Amino acid sequence: MKPTYSFLFSLVTFFWCSNTSLGYSQALNDSTGFFYEKATNPKNEGDLISAYKYYLSHKEQSLKHQDTSSIVSDLRLISNIQKDLGFLYDSELSAVEALKFLDTQLTSSKSNEAKLGLYNQIGMIYRDFYNYDKALEFYNKALKLSMHSIDSIKIHNNIANVYRDKGQFELGVKELEKVFKKHFAQNDFKQLARVLDNLGFMQSKIRIPDALPNMLKAMSIRQERQDFVGLYSSYKHLSEYHKLLENKEEAIKYANLAYITAQKINSISFIEDALGLLMELDDNPNVVRFKRLKDSISKHKQQQENKYAQLQYDYTSYKQKALESEIQTEKEKSIKSLYKTIGIGLFLLGISIFFIFRYKHKEEKIQQVFVTESRISKKVHDEVANNVFQVMTKLQGANSNEEVLDDLEDIYSRARDISKELSILDFDEKFEDFIKDLMLSFNSGSINVITNGISKIDWNSISKIKKQTVYKVLQELFINTKKHSKATVVLVSFDFERGKIMIVFSDNGVGCEFKKGTGLQNVENRIKAINGTIIFESEANKGFKVKMMV
Repeated sequence: MKPTYSFLFSLVTFFWCSNTSLGYSQALNDSTGFFYEKATNPKNEGDLISAYKYYLSHKEQSLKHQDTSSIVSDLRLISNIQKDLGFLYDSELSAVEALKFLDTQLTSSKSNEAKLGLYNQIGMIYRDFYNYDKALEFYNKALKLSMHSIDSIKIHNNIANVYRDKGQFELGVKELEKVFKKHFAQNDFKQLARVLDNLGFMQSKIRIPDALPNMLKAMSIRQERQDFVGLYSSYKHLSEYHKLLENKEEAIKYANLAYITAQKINSISFIEDALGLLMELDDNPNVVRFKRLKDSISKHKQQQENKYAQLQYDYTSYKQKALESEIQTEKEKSIKSLYKTIGIGLFLLGISIFFIFRYKHKEEKIQQVFVTESRISKKVHDEVANNVFQVMTKLQGANSNEEVLDDLEDIYSRARDISKELSILDFDEKFEDFIKDLMLSFNSGSINVITNGISKIDWNSISKIKKQTVYKVLQELFINTKKHSKATVVLVSFDFERGKIMIVFSDNGVGCEFKKGTGLQNVENRIKAINGTIIFESEANKGFKVKMMV
């Protein structure tokens, strides 16, 4: 497993962002600079979340002003943050979306510099997907665009890391030796420490004597500058080095230092990786077998989830050319084809009228369900909750048993919650505010709720039935997450495609072997009742995700 806090290309992003037009044409303002620091040098997961919210909002503003340079900059930072939060597929999509903007709308000299950064970012994502050949392909694309030594140094270092992952240590050492010579001119101690540490680690694999001195020198540089992320890498490599030499005492010492450093960084992924390192040094063979099996399953799963957004990007260009050809062919059709089209249109119109009446009847049935739920809500509130409250008042006056009062208060709270869940809100007002209030009610110290794209939807044009259904579905999903997922981050994104609302709900919780319980079955039934589609994605320790189209 690889820890997540890696920002190997953040410096290039800074130089590009600080020189583009409009949103980034001036020196970074206080707000942007503040969140840029959180995105590129986070102290904890909260820094990444706040930066993510900011750049999502900034991207929306850039889209409104059609500021392509700022859109690309925002997407690059968003992709970095998504990768570090563990949302690899989303990170890949954001990077590819930025590439599309570069290819279709941005033609300035800054385009190549931005494309270099995106190729490097996608290379890192493919490395995390264990697709090493694809990672090397994108690193080499980035290398061809490199005009400065500081760029090529980082890319060569990334290429060396891929060779290390593949076990091709001789090739990795050759790459890093090229980089090491260039670093003396750069005087960049952070990068020098990174190269020395990686070089020493790979040298140790092929028994080169300089291995340990190089790793110790890198550790000393990082200790002096309090580079905790770098120090974690140093301690981990030194532990693995001593383990290779069967020097168990030293291996455990550095593994414990790695664990302490991971706790200082306060990153779940670093802590998990450090505990895995300690497990490998355990004498119990079952513990070792468990760790290896877990890593093997995780690697296989990651490979399966790699959906190649780059292929989607290539396919879009091909589809555009095919569409242009199809339009030209359509112009050349005869009048006979036109008559045929009119006939088919009339036939479809008749079918449409049939389905309109059918849908209207179905809509009336759905509305009746909401009315029934509302009636039950009122009955629970008026007859159950109020009666329980009256009994509680009487018992309090009689100095009754506190345990009984606590039980009654719990029943009262549950009845009130059920009433609230089943009640119908008046969505004649601004629906967007209802959704934001719903998310705010679930946003707490333990759960961060992030929303994106809600303003894209013209909610006034959406039917009342759909708005009621969307609200109820999101409410039930949040309740499910709060009760079962143990998530710290929930992402809810909205988009509008071809007259349909696309909603993606995902969290980074424990997930599960997916089985639809009562709550999730209600979610599916509600979506299907308005002719929508819904896909659930969940697996143990892999989070929970729902995609809906209504």
